[in-house]
Amino acid sequence: MWQKVGIIRTQEGLKQALATIKSLETDLKTYKSINIPLRETRNMLATARAATEAALKRKQSLGNHFISY
Repeated sequence: MWQKVGIIRTQEGLKQALATIKSLETDLKTYKSINIPLRETRNMLATARAATEAALKRKQSLGNHFISY
């Protein structure tokens, strides 16, 4: 997240981050156990996905985030 969805962002980096997040979410679906670390990881991925998708929709630099083209 820091490298691809941090302060300085690129469209390509955001797309790579989203692909990685989706891959990790798919991998975690294979685990059927219910435990706290697994739930925490799923929650972190959900938050990462939301932040990354929102960053992809934003077309202008705003606040502390800078979009590099």
